[in-house]
Amino acid sequence: MMLSLRRHSGLRLLLVALALLAGVAVHYFSRPVFYSRALVRLSEPGSLERARIVAKELTQPQLLERTAGRLGLKVAATELQKLYLFDVQAQAVSAAEIEVKVWAHSRAWAETWAKALVAECGDFRRVRRRKETADAIRGMNREMSEIAGKIGSAGARKFEANDKAGLVKQLAEIDDLRNPAREIEPLAKRIEELGRIHADLRDPGKPMVDKLAIIAAVEQRAGTGETGTKPAWEVIEERREPLLEELAMIEFVSIAPDATALAIGNEILELDGKLQIEFDTNFRRFDVDYRNLVDQKAALEEKAAQPARPADTALNLRLQHLRQRVESLGVAETDGGDPVFAKLLENRGRPVSPDALKIALLSLLGGGVLALGVPLFADRFGAARTKLSQLESSTGLGALGVIPAILNLPSRKPVLADREDERLAPMAEIFQSIRTSLLADAAAPRVLMITSAVPGEGKTMTAANLGIAFAETGVRTLVIDTDMRRARLHRLFGYRPAPGLDDVLSGAIPATKAIRPTPHQNLYVMNAGKAPGPEIERLASDAFAKMIAQLRDSLDLLILDAPPVLGLPATATLAPHTDAALLVVSSAQTSPKAAGAAAEMLRGSGAKVRGFVVNQHA
Repeated sequence: MMLSLRRHSGLRLLLVALALLAGVAVHYFSRPVFYSRALVRLSEPGSLERARIVAKELTQPQLLERTAGRLGLKVAATELQKLYLFDVQAQAVSAAEIEVKVWAHSRAWAETWAKALVAECGDFRRVRRRKETADAIRGMNREMSEIAGKIGSAGARKFEANDKAGLVKQLAEIDDLRNPAREIEPLAKRIEELGRIHADLRDPGKPMVDKLAIIAAVEQRAGTGETGTKPAWEVIEERREPLLEELAMIEFVSIAPDATALAIGNEILELDGKLQIEFDTNFRRFDVDYRNLVDQKAALEEKAAQPARPADTALNLRLQHLRQRVESLGVAETDGGDPVFAKLLENRGRPVSPDALKIALLSLLGGGVLALGVPLFADRFGAARTKLSQLESSTGLGALGVIPAILNLPSRKPVLADREDERLAPMAEIFQSIRTSLLADAAAPRVLMITSAVPGEGKTMTAANLGIAFAETGVRTLVIDTDMRRARLHRLFGYRPAPGLDDVLSGAIPATKAIRPTPHQNLYVMNAGKAPGPEIERLASDAFAKMIAQLRDSLDLLILDAPPVLGLPATATLAPHTDAALLVVSSAQTSPKAAGAAAEMLRGSGAKVRGFVVNQHA
């Protein structure tokens, strides 16, 4: 270490000088910040938690924008804190008091901001309460209209109260609508009146025309009579009246009735018969209406005497809740009281930032850290890269290849998909070499599992490209995405996640329906599908074992893109179904210790691990 420091003494001096120069630049170009501290009291003290809620409200972006507008500046909250207001903090110091601290780029703003903020908060709360009250009244009007509609057609109307008094009045109207006695009393009076008329109509000494006129008057008052046309009995009476006068005149001047008098008498008798028919018809209609009212009154009396039904009980509870809401309307919801500006506790006339001494100390400290750290990092740069010897020692496996890093390659398709790109030649050779290593064994694998220690090491990309490499030799290859938590295979080949493996295991579709072709001859893929939960139950199911057995007989090679090993038990359930396993290790992010733990877990689950592949492209 000392040798490294002596060798980079010039670099260390340069770093310290640059840090000091940066400190000078920060001090010179930084805008001044002024500070003030104010005391705010609550009009209705509550609990400390309530005071904290009000303190949090005082720092909301919307309120900051409104306060800036009160001070004559219309600007968004993000621009406000970037250009004018460095910071605002509000903290509850007791159940009744809040401290507001302001850091502003203007001395005037630092002095007046807290007072303007509290005033704007009060205005904002009042506007919000009025709006909340109006919304509550509209909601209760709608609910009352709905309740009135459920009571019956007589009460189905729209309620439109504008204040608490109107709501109380409407509730009284609903109570009146729900009271059976309200309908019984006027109904009884009506029945009593019609009963008297009913008895009068049965009086044999009363003229027929008068009876018909009484019935017509009753129906007209009830709104059930004919309008616009003259009743038939009036037409009959208009014909009958002159005949009676003419007959009376003939009888007055003649001693014995002649043929004319007899004819007139017969016609009068005929008209009297028609009047009787009209009376009988109208009286029957009147009698039916009268008896219906009697039955209606009896039904209302029976309903009033019956116990409340479940539907009535639910309606009562709903009305009780509605009454409570109406009673609470108008009670100020102050959340522990409205804030009231008390006094300015502190107002520094000089800027509190930038602090020259603080910047100088931080510059020296930063320069010292850089002077010590950069030379050491320069000597040890690249040591974080995983070395093959370390991986082989920690995993007990051999390296099958190193996938090189190639810049500016598309991330949403297999890198071997574009063979016209000359940069891919080294990568194609690596996957061909891995393929040859796997086939060199006497028992070439029929089911190959590809996994990694942790997510993000490039196992899916490795599985896809290795599938392409095998398919190019005529091997009918199927790549199955069994990493249901982080399914990515479908993106590489431009498919949606479903249908896929999850749909097959749930029995929704057969395996053949989930297999998708690819642009590469002899290469097929099966996506993960949209799994609703952890994959371990599905991968450990009999349906998965049966599917693998069927696909093993119909295809030459199955490549399982398995979940990462560490922290996930799902990979261990795949091991019994595989002939070989391949571990993908990212040279940039995976330590030899993590790779060794993953290899040990694979061996413990019974997997035949052939080796590992170092991925520098991850």
